[in-house]
Amino acid sequence: MEDLTNTIKTALLNYYRFKRGMQCATECYTIQGCIADVLAFDKNKSVYDIEIKISASDLVHDKKKPKHDYYNLPIRNKTAVFDKKIYQIYCVPDYLEEKALNFINDVNKNYGLIVFDYEKFKTLKSTNEKIDFIELLKTVKALKRFLCKRKIQQII
Repeated sequence: MEDLTNTIKTALLNYYRFKRGMQCATECYTIQGCIADVLAFDKNKSVYDIEIKISASDLVHDKKKPKHDYYNLPIRNKTAVFDKKIYQIYCVPDYLEEKALNFINDVNKNYGLIVFDYEKFKTLKSTNEKIDFIELLKTVKALKRFLCKRKIQQII
């Protein structure tokens, strides 16, 4: 399954870096000490924290992360590292789409969802055709609003 995670990560990096022209990083710390699979910054310095989940147990485990408690606080109670928008997006293979939508509805309805077309990927890979990773991604649930926009409090 590690190969699937890396394949999805490659597709996301292709999309955010080359199609949208964003700066990207992988496996880096974000809100509340959680690690993002892909982190992208647009020209306005808005942050896109993208989590890749490839199994139902992955989603169940993710529910316990402290960042969800933070994102569910009223916006006025939050502080961020800088005064920019932060978005949370999940990316799952097509076989997890329904479970991921249920997860998002339970955890935070403002999260976005991107689905990776795993069946199409397997077909292309088996025929040795050139793979356009961006074509394998589709937005299922668009972001409704940003989750956090506050200046950091001064630490003395």
